[in-house]
Amino acid sequence: MKLSVVMPLLALMASLLVACGGSSEKPEEVVRNVLTLTQDFENLDYDKLRSYTTEGSSAQIDEMEKQMTEMIEKLGEEELVQFREQVKKMAEQQDLESIKCEEEEDKATCTFCCTPMGNEDDMTLVKQDGKWLVDMTAE
Repeated sequence: MKLSVVMPLLALMASLLVACGGSSEKPEEVVRNVLTLTQDFENLDYDKLRSYTTEGSSAQIDEMEKQMTEMIEKLGEEELVQFREQVKKMAEQQDLESIKCEEEEDKATCTFCCTPMGNEDDMTLVKQDGKWLVDMTAE
């Protein structure tokens, strides 16, 4: 698989993964914890990831798991090394201290840096039963 195919999958992974988080912690802490969790894409605990999202987000997590599994199986060793390097660079670009969330009642919009393209991104969290959860259906 060429790098031109890997980059869109990396972008998909980033957009889906960063859109996950949850607990009774502050929304900023949820985002920080999830970004840290998702940096190890080869050993990602999808069940734990699901625990950070609303029930309606399960389909997106299932699809991400399927696509990541298929991609890893299809990559040759050299391409997998390149993909690992890209994920590492992406993780290095993430400023886990600059996460900013605006809360309005039981909803929060969190902005963070950076996507694989170096841009800011945001995600929507909702508070359910006292826990902040990412609502991937709102993205």
